[in-house]
Amino acid sequence: MVPSNSLHIPLACPVSQAAAQTHIGIVDTKGYDYASFNIDIAPCSAGGTGVDSLRLAEADYDSAVVSALTDCTAYTTVGMSPVTQFVGAAAVSTSAGFVLPTRSVTTRDNFRLNVDLKNRKRFLLLEFTNNEAISLGSFCMSCDLSRAEDSAGLLATTVTTLPGPRLIVNG
Repeated sequence: MVPSNSLHIPLACPVSQAAAQTHIGIVDTKGYDYASFNIDIAPCSAGGTGVDSLRLAEADYDSAVVSALTDCTAYTTVGMSPVTQFVGAAAVSTSAGFVLPTRSVTTRDNFRLNVDLKNRKRFLLLEFTNNEAISLGSFCMSCDLSRAEDSAGLLATTVTTLPGPRLIVNG
């Protein structure tokens, strides 16, 4: 990939996070063909192995309207709609495309959503909620935009035996 055809956007790298605090990041995808949303998080405690929410929503609003969104639970009220294949839940269903992962207590987790932007709306919102507190330097959420080739045909993958990425959802 040509460096001028790609862009790295930090979405959230908090100093610390309370338990069950939600982070959102909104990305304007105009001019790009492909997005990779990444969440990197330190190992969790034995009792905090859950991810409460991990999902993507989309909208065609202009940046002023979308950037005014401050409460991720209200994203549907401003016209954002969930992208089903990128919505995690306890089980796959007509409203969820993948099962929320269990966090590791021994290695860093990396959750990645690879999104083909063709036929997608202009603005994408990533929402992530972890069920335990996070300390300084142990969490980062970002997006990489590029004009990469089509990822059609790739399936969701869960890697549980190796360090590194533990959940990759493509679409």
